Amino acid sequence: MFQVVRPERFNITVKVSQVEVVKRQMTAEMTPLNATADTPFSLSVIMKDVIGGKTVKNLDWQSETWTCSLLLDPIVEAPGTLTADKATEQVDVTTGIATFTSVTASAPGSYAVKVYIKSSSGSYSVMKRSVLRVIVSPVKEVVKQSVQLKFAASFEWINGKHEFFQGTLENHFYKIYSTSQVVFSNFDFQQGSIVTSFDAASSSQTALAAMLDAIAAEVNDQKTIRFDGNDFTYEKSMLVDKKPYSGVEEAASGLPTGAIIAISVMSALVVCLIVVMVWFANKKMSMKSVGTLENDMLGSSQHDVDGKHPPMSPQHGISGLYWSDEHDKNGDNMSS
Repeated sequence: MFQVVRPERFNITVKVSQVEVVKRQMTAEMTPLNATADTPFSLSVIMKDVIGGKTVKNLDWQSETWTCSLLLDPIVEAPGTLTADKATEQVDVTTGIATFTSVTASAPGSYAVKVYIKSSSGSYSVMKRSVLRVIVSPVKEVVKQSVQLKFAASFEWINGKHEFFQGTLENHFYKIYSTSQVVFSNFDFQQGSIVTSFDAASSSQTALAAMLDAIAAEVNDQKTIRFDGNDFTYEKSMLVDKKPYSGVEEAASGLPTGAIIAISVMSALVVCLIVVMVWFANKKMSMKSVGTLENDMLGSSQHDVDGKHPPMSPQHGISGLYWSDEHDKNGDNMSS
């Protein structure tokens, strides 16, 4: 309501347009999203403006208070349990941050976590999901290889859920080959049906090769991975460093030429050593047999001289020696 006082009798036309004031669009950010297994840490949930991405502070509009609840999201099968001092915390209306203390993950892997924020009046609510990655200890990336897999599945099944499908794959890989020495990164998902590319790195060439072989075995058997109510079946296609890979035979072919030559030389030396050992063993056995034969013949001659036994021909002695050898081969025991 207003009144025009000057100039007098001035005609004025006023038009009014209806203006709709919408609620402020907000989201949330969780930090940190990396942790160490069995090591308590604090998880902060920060209120953010959707449009500008800035932290929303001074939230006590019309004396509103805010609460934030932390839950595990079943979209990713958790590798362990996740605990905290409290499941629900108050949002600091001045800073726009809620803090969960003594958050602890019992096992390494990927956990899908969800926070639900709401105002005391119920006028505002925010839900945010993220993936918390938990390790045993940092891995020094001494060796790294790129991997590409294909799944017979609809790309729509992972649309908008890439980080959760990634978490499912990571947990599955650690399940088929349990190790804390291999880490995965740089995941990318493309259509056709689903083409998954990522890097696998480790401080140990042996651990990395074992992990790749475990994945290759699943690819060869065309196993199935379950995610968000759908089955993802491996296609028989696996590339490692852009080359077809089906298992341990490719791992050997990937060795440097010098290493292959060294292995070949060592193998030849081992074979030669075995041949020499067998030759000496046969030589020793032959000499022992001749010695036994001479002793038998000498004993026979002595008996003949003493007149205690009838003469035994050399032919008889040889036959007896071979006969006992043959029985030894058959496992029979001779008693004197």
